[in-house]
Amino acid sequence: MKPLKATLILISLYTTVLISQTQLAFGIKPGIQTNSAYLGIKQNAFLPFIGIDLLQVSTEGDYTYTSLHNHTSEFWDKTLESIEFSGKALLIVPQIGMKYFFSKKEIRSYTFGALFIGLPVVDISGQGTYETWENGQLIEYQSDVTITDLDALEEMVSDILGFWGVHVGGGAEYFFHPNFSIGAEYGLKLISDSAKMNRMSTDMDEDSVTGFQNTWTADVSASMKVSYVSMTINFYF
Repeated sequence: MKPLKATLILISLYTTVLISQTQLAFGIKPGIQTNSAYLGIKQNAFLPFIGIDLLQVSTEGDYTYTSLHNHTSEFWDKTLESIEFSGKALLIVPQIGMKYFFSKKEIRSYTFGALFIGLPVVDISGQGTYETWENGQLIEYQSDVTITDLDALEEMVSDILGFWGVHVGGGAEYFFHPNFSIGAEYGLKLISDSAKMNRMSTDMDEDSVTGFQNTWTADVSASMKVSYVSMTINFYF
């Protein structure tokens, strides 16, 4: 029984010391374009954490689609579609990583690494005009038409903002109180991204036999490097 008691006492002492050296950490990195926050558990020099970045994105643009068919000696019959659109997206970027402190002094330098993904919430709306021409004559015109079928564009924007990447960097914190510090940080975000858009339109004549089908496909991939310098505010409990 003595070895068992000694083992239990050692485990109890180790657990007590471990708990006494563990701190809950919370920090924010205010910025002009993005605001970041993290929550972690500091154990001696190591601080595993989860974090989140928030970014608001807005955009606007226009595009024109022209369909030519039934060519005569003088004219093309055609359909014109012009759309002006605007949209906004809330980009939520969760991340998980590890932070390591090199010292226990008042000014403590550190390094960190993390993985992150982009989770966009996209909303796009638009107004458009439609024109139909036959034998050089405008036979149909619609203006200020509310465009509701923008799913393909929303999907493309979501693909563009649905990136993933690696976040590395370092900095220093000044502990003017055991539970509070302010610091400066330099970071580099390596981002990998891809987007794909498909669009198909079909127009059949009245006999439902003749007509045409248009298919448009875009597939793009890209990588980016984003660096930043930021102030940090950190709390340890």
